[in-house]
Amino acid sequence: FCGGHTWSGTTPQCLIGPSSVLISGPSHLLPGQSAMLDCASSSSNPPSVLHWTVQDDRGRQVDRYTQVSDTSTTWSGTGWVTSSTLHLSPATTISHIHLQCTATNTALQHKVKDMLVVAMHTAPTTVTISVLSHQATGGETVQVECVSSPSVPPAHLHWVVRQDRQRVEFTPVEEVDEMEDGSWRTRSVLEFVAGDGDEAVVECHAKQGVLEDEAGLC
Repeated sequence: FCGGHTWSGTTPQCLIGPSSVLISGPSHLLPGQSAMLDCASSSSNPPSVLHWTVQDDRGRQVDRYTQVSDTSTTWSGTGWVTSSTLHLSPATTISHIHLQCTATNTALQHKVKDMLVVAMHTAPTTVTISVLSHQATGGETVQVECVSSPSVPPAHLHWVVRQDRQRVEFTPVEEVDEMEDGSWRTRSVLEFVAGDGDEAVVECHAKQGVLEDEAGLC
């Protein structure tokens, strides 16, 4: 019992929490970019033990792209707050990295977790143009196809046709296919009328947000 100042026996410990854990950091990275992500538990006693899990879209461990700093604990007034920082390096062959941080109170065998998916943005490296119609003469319809290499997120395609001393831009309907690794391939088919000149120069440009264009010529 407590006589008002001291306990007659061993001071009791109040076992609490944690009630939550939170990962904070970016939801996407540009090519070549790295990031620091933080995981922090709510108050607990004894201090929570934090554990990171890092996986790709197929559920495979990809720890080679991460480095975890030492865990730290601070007293919040009502319990211990445990925090940990993870350094995420660029991953050129993975479209998304799935992060999970688990906080465990080992005395209570109580666990809470938080998850974050980080998209590893990759620009298309090439676009390929194919002529779908036969060689056309003036006034006939020409049909060409443009396909981008995989990217995250999907690239947007637009066309430029130069003929008869004119430059005309087109943005036809796109088709986007998701690949097995979570990346995207964009396809576009353009139809235009051949001019009276000897040739037409057809350009296909792939653009992805703030990333640079990749152009193909036909």
